[in-house]
Amino acid sequence: MTLYTILRKEVTTALEKCLKSLEICERLLPRDHPTTLESVQALGETLIHAGQLSEARTTLERAIKGSELALGPGHPDTLESISDFTVTMLELDDLVSAEQAALRAFEGREKVLGNEHQDTLVSLNILAMLRQQQGQLDEALEMYPRILTGREQLLGLEHTDTLMSLNNFAVLQYRLGHLQEAKDTFQQALRGEEKLIEPESVDLQVSLSNMALVLRAQGELDAAESLHRRVQEIRERLYGSDHPSTIFSLRNIVSLLEQTGDVGGIEELRHRKVSFQRRQNVPGAEGALLFSGLLYD
Repeated sequence: MTLYTILRKEVTTALEKCLKSLEICERLLPRDHPTTLESVQALGETLIHAGQLSEARTTLERAIKGSELALGPGHPDTLESISDFTVTMLELDDLVSAEQAALRAFEGREKVLGNEHQDTLVSLNILAMLRQQQGQLDEALEMYPRILTGREQLLGLEHTDTLMSLNNFAVLQYRLGHLQEAKDTFQQALRGEEKLIEPESVDLQVSLSNMALVLRAQGELDAAESLHRRVQEIRERLYGSDHPSTIFSLRNIVSLLEQTGDVGGIEELRHRKVSFQRRQNVPGAEGALLFSGLLYD
């Protein structure tokens, strides 16, 4: 089972496997051996999904420095680590560092791999989400025709990466206030994801959560609450109550209940809400991954 598959199924298992792999590599190989650095990179990526963002940053910084020395600054493996470091900085809301890393990864991949390579499109997708986080929505909008057309041509319409790019585009439509267009695009993404991926996968969680935000904005509050609760239950079961994605879902439910004046519902969540309020500043609880799923190679 690949790391990609494990990350969509069980983060704890992925983290255990990555730690074990790195332990073996460090015992048998030099610290700067390419196989050791691959294990460091995989661990950093998994730590992002585990919500351990400070550890992910440190781990990916090691992967970048090691790859630069062993392979060169423009090597695809170095650029992959820089790409994942970008996501980490996005999650930590360090948008200055994120932009520096995002541009380096994107420009490096364009030069080394070409404009239409899948990894180049990954970097462009990350850069578009960064522009959304920065509030530069018009600039992000200009990027999506290339992203969507490129992924459709390379992978086809019914591929998970193409569908997640549709989700990301729908997020932009939502932020621009184009609610019906966003709803239609989310529905298209969800139809494909429900056919192709497991019902508790990361990407499906993200698309359902985003759809709930659109439904709420359109005044469909019962439907929005149902989706938010579905996602929150999945996240708490898979990741625990302290994971940034779980906190984000709980925050959405509490906000919705406060809007509707649902005293009974608020009372039901009172003990969680107290705990939730103590964790308002949890890193990643408003990060890009909560809206865009897996931004990885």
